[in-house]
Amino acid sequence: MFSTIFSTGIRELFKDEFENAYIHLLDQMLLYDVCNIPVEDVIYLIGTLGYELTMKLVQSPGIQLFDSLSNRIGLVYGPLNEWMMFNEKSPETEASISVRIDKIYEPIKNKFEFRSEWKTPLIQLFKKAYFINDLNTLFKDTELQTIQDMHKPDVKKVLEMSPAVTSINVSEQQYKANRLLHYHYHRRIASLLKCDYLYVPVELEGVYDYYSHLNTSKKDKLGAIFEKITKLERIPDIPSLIKNGVLTVEDILQIRESSSAKKFRKWIDTLNKSQAEDIDLDEYTSLYHEACMTNNKFKTAYNSKAGSAVRTIGLVAIGAASSGLGLGLTFVDYLVSAGLDDYNPASYTRENLKTFINKKTK
Repeated sequence: MFSTIFSTGIRELFKDEFENAYIHLLDQMLLYDVCNIPVEDVIYLIGTLGYELTMKLVQSPGIQLFDSLSNRIGLVYGPLNEWMMFNEKSPETEASISVRIDKIYEPIKNKFEFRSEWKTPLIQLFKKAYFINDLNTLFKDTELQTIQDMHKPDVKKVLEMSPAVTSINVSEQQYKANRLLHYHYHRRIASLLKCDYLYVPVELEGVYDYYSHLNTSKKDKLGAIFEKITKLERIPDIPSLIKNGVLTVEDILQIRESSSAKKFRKWIDTLNKSQAEDIDLDEYTSLYHEACMTNNKFKTAYNSKAGSAVRTIGLVAIGAASSGLGLGLTFVDYLVSAGLDDYNPASYTRENLKTFINKKTK
């Protein structure tokens, strides 16, 4: 089973983020066995999806909630002209959880009405979330590395920060500095949760790439690969279908639990892990097209002379340069080892997903 870490990252001061954040999460659920999300995000999801749908979603097999006892972590430029990190954490008691829920709801209370009868089941949900141990070390290590990196000119360049913090630009500089903090924080959490992938928002991509040598989780790229595939198959844009109400939460849960969807998730994960990080996305279109051919090169080569031709296929030339494969292995070898050498991904994209969507849009 492979997983990703995903945080809605909702900031109520940014236009449309509150309404759109959950859409990407539902999109992710079609591509990952498990999406790990901070338990605090449940409150934001209720504000968007409603209580009943949110509970159905977060209690499904595709979601794992984790708890780091913090609904606020940030970096501020202090009065002594130094960067300082702050976080809020409290003992895991029912009373403290109740207070946490109230604090999360307070800045977004104009979005929806929180009903008192939700409080008790939500407290139980918080208590069942996977608890990250040794939080003091997590926060301490995050703070130490972030503060150290804030003094490095090349890091500031990646963050596009100004040479100096002034009373005029302090808010903008704090916003940029917090990109670095949140990267280090979520990278460590992803490592602790043993996530295969880490969701990297656009504003953090430069930071992720700069620290590529530290990353134990691959950048979440399955969405971009899948987008290429859906365009090739002329499948309507799934996030748009979700946003417009054509696809519902129940639809996403139904689709992802089908046997063909599970096999496809394994296939696209194998495909991505077999390639170098910087491979052109258009290459994936060729790989998908080849895998969908009835008598494709993969099957022909693998079924002949005990695979002697497997390493001579010219479609993919992958050697030690690939982060996912060992020396001399090709994508075909990787499919064989995963039991996917005879798999046709169109059995999901065309026969399952596209057919399902066509019925919904008629």
